[in-house]
Amino acid sequence: MSRRASRWSPSKWSLVLLSACVVVLAGLALGGTARAAEVDLGVIVVKQKAQAESLRARLIKGESFEALAREYSVGPAAGRGGRLGLVPDTRLRREYLHALKDLRPGTPSPVIPTEEGFTLLMRFDKAPAAVAERAPGLPASPAPAPAPSRPAPPRPALGQAIENSPQLLARQEVAAGLEAMAQGKLKNAEALFSKALGINPHEDSATFLLDQVRAALSGKFNQQAATLFAQGFLFMIEPNPRDALESFRKSVQIDAHFWPGLLFEANTLADMGRRAESKQLLEKVLNVNPRADRAYLSLGVMALEEKKTDEAAGYFLKSLEINPELAESHYRLGSIALFKGDLAAAEREMNAAVAIDPYKEEAFNDLGLIYGLTGRIQDAEKAYHKTLELNPAFPAPHVNLGTLYAQTGRVNQAIDEFNKALMIEPRMGDVHVNLAAAYIMKQDWAKAAEHADLAAKLGSKVPEVVLKKLAAHQNKK
Repeated sequence: MSRRASRWSPSKWSLVLLSACVVVLAGLALGGTARAAEVDLGVIVVKQKAQAESLRARLIKGESFEALAREYSVGPAAGRGGRLGLVPDTRLRREYLHALKDLRPGTPSPVIPTEEGFTLLMRFDKAPAAVAERAPGLPASPAPAPAPSRPAPPRPALGQAIENSPQLLARQEVAAGLEAMAQGKLKNAEALFSKALGINPHEDSATFLLDQVRAALSGKFNQQAATLFAQGFLFMIEPNPRDALESFRKSVQIDAHFWPGLLFEANTLADMGRRAESKQLLEKVLNVNPRADRAYLSLGVMALEEKKTDEAAGYFLKSLEINPELAESHYRLGSIALFKGDLAAAEREMNAAVAIDPYKEEAFNDLGLIYGLTGRIQDAEKAYHKTLELNPAFPAPHVNLGTLYAQTGRVNQAIDEFNKALMIEPRMGDVHVNLAAAYIMKQDWAKAAEHADLAAKLGSKVPEVVLKKLAAHQNKK
């Protein structure tokens, strides 16, 4: 049986959301066991008091907290715009609690001297009442960023997702914010995206969309362009790529500097197989915005599709220079290392991906493969179960678990896992090959022959060793 399960996906350019990991705030005191109030907190730390005062003045004038944190902060979560998410107040140091007392949401705190430097805080936990307005029938999980050559697994339906998980709750807010943005209600959208980051500060889609909304509200981008962009985004979710493409093109026609429209036009063209056009647009994106990390990610994706692994790795590394917390780039670098057999590098990158995004099921699945290849059977089994906990609709971990069980003599459990994979995706011919091999191990020749035939009908090559075993049994009869 194949050591590594083949990847199934409805589309090799399916779209992924990047989500979150638990944030550890440097300098927080350990809290007690009593239930604490929570503060949706952002933090900027700089080394000079004069710089902190200057940043505070810019925040008071309305500049984006997240943008300033990414550019200047040396503190925790700088790569995520300083957003820490919901922090229990029992874990906050005394000077932070004092600064937050009576601090209005959206207003920077006074400059706080700490051993790390000079700190500014901002709370984001009270959204306007208008945020409660929701359009009916919102999608449960929007999908912003392009997935590369080995696509993400299908996302579970709402009922299959982990109940009340920060990932799910944050994405519901992103979905509502996206709908508000598409209706031109940019202030509502801003509040909803900000609320999503409070629930899950690693929700990459919320970070990206919040930046675009704020740029439109500040006049950096045309507001109608931002609205058309959101409409195109919703067309992508349906999926309706032709209308999505038209919306993205219109957004750029209205505002030639609106690089997110160019980026998603490029991604849509890639999804339609028009790579040359997509690459040209991505180069335009980088001319307008050299720090567009997702443009490098998309270029890396296409390089992988063309089997140019070294070129792809270069693009992924460039994206991480811009945004060290881009979990997808860590995952893709890990995938390249795994393909090349560099298991130590693969494990390092996969662990980096799940540290940033603990909901990244495909990275847990690949960690299972790495653990299996390095003889850590129990760790491999745990990684596959974690993958299935995150996404029960992903067939690959069932296949990999089945392979692991078969290799360790647990043939009945192996058969059970292979059948579970087929319940999710019945046309996986390679899984029928694995079932044929498993039934040969049980000397159930009729079942083995049945699955070998099914594999061949589905276009999968049945290994010579399986055919010889079946032929030898037939000859004995």
